[in-house]
Amino acid sequence: AGCLSQTFATSNLTVNPNPTITVNSGTICVGQNFTINPNGANTYTIQGGSAVINPPINANYTVIGTNTITGCVSQAFATSSLIVNPNPIITVNSGAICAGQNFTINPNGANTYTIQGGNAVVSPPSNTSYTVIGTNTVTGCRSQAFATSNLTVNPNPIITVNNGAICVGQNFTI
Repeated sequence: AGCLSQTFATSNLTVNPNPTITVNSGTICVGQNFTINPNGANTYTIQGGSAVINPPINANYTVIGTNTITGCVSQAFATSSLIVNPNPIITVNSGAICAGQNFTINPNGANTYTIQGGNAVVSPPSNTSYTVIGTNTVTGCRSQAFATSNLTVNPNPIITVNNGAICVGQNFTI
């Protein structure tokens, strides 16, 4: 019929922003857990992992977020970078001493050491084993396995000698 409406109808459109995601990064030692803590949305998807991770080597995890009220999804990924430092591997010497002597335990592989059951210089009365753990003071990583120093303590000989009596000019055999 060619008729036009006398009034306009108005459509209101709300444009909701997409969430902007941020995420933490960090450094751990092999065997430790790291928790990814994203921010900026209500729910998150961590690609390549979950919120708590334990990778054996350096790794990156990307995160996207969703605003569950508006349904908007982040347009850009946030990346959590994780550096995984190795744990020191400790070696230590073993040896044998005579009873009453000292033995020096010489560990290698870290910066600082804890010798369980003794100090660096020991003098045990019998065969003894000492376990050693080490820490890398730069990374804070600690050895996961103990190194063992085995010490053999040999008894000192017990000497007896004969006594006797001789006359002047005679020989005596000791």
